[in-house]
Amino acid sequence: SRAFAVVAIVLGVALSLFDIPVALGNRAQAQTAVAHLDALQSRSTEADVKFHAQVQGCASTWRCVDKGTAILERSLQTQIATIEAIDFPTGLTRHDADALALALRKELSAMSRMQGAGTAQTFQGDLGSVAALTRQLQPLALKLQEDLRSAP
Repeated sequence: SRAFAVVAIVLGVALSLFDIPVALGNRAQAQTAVAHLDALQSRSTEADVKFHAQVQGCASTWRCVDKGTAILERSLQTQIATIEAIDFPTGLTRHDADALALALRKELSAMSRMQGAGTAQTFQGDLGSVAALTRQLQPLALKLQEDLRSAP
């Protein structure tokens, strides 16, 4: 019984020592992912500012606004590619990232439809769809960030 207890203790210590490098690796990986996401957010904000500056000069003509959406499309494409390229530390964070990338793809698809609008009414309807999809992104991004912060 003593020998079994000693083996159990030694095995427990060995296993806990093995978990330390894995946890440290996951933590570093999570910090790297957060840094990439922070940089991506900064670039996305710059694209939004550029788009709004261009749209302000449009005098509310929908065709002019339509042309400006190319800026946002490029930004969405970059966001999707960046998220897909990040090496996330856990299955949960990868799942969160995949959900966010899927939502971004839906927004990109809606924006592409918006650019092909033939009338102001169609454009307005598509713009409403894009806005609704945009509102869905924030909770997904916040969940990803939260899960990255709590990654083991």
